Amino acid sequence: MALSQAVFCLNTDLKPNTRYYLKYADQTKDETSEMMTYNRETKNSERPYWQTTTQKEMASLDTNFSLTFEKTEV
Repeated sequence: MALSQAVFCLNTDLKPNTRYYLKYADQTKDETSEMMTYNRETKNSERPYWQTTTQKEMASLDTNFSLTFEKTEV
């Protein structure tokens, strides 16, 4: 399976308590169906979404945070 990644940048501020769906310009029917995911709870295919909250700012990251790996495989 070929994997790829894209970074999307907002062109407006997000509204609080709002659900956002991914859609891009000139999206075809096939592209729309490729983005569907299966929800085991509802037993339906759904479009992925992001839900905003009323929180305006995130807490600062802990500068003392560190990661250690037990094992690395390639």
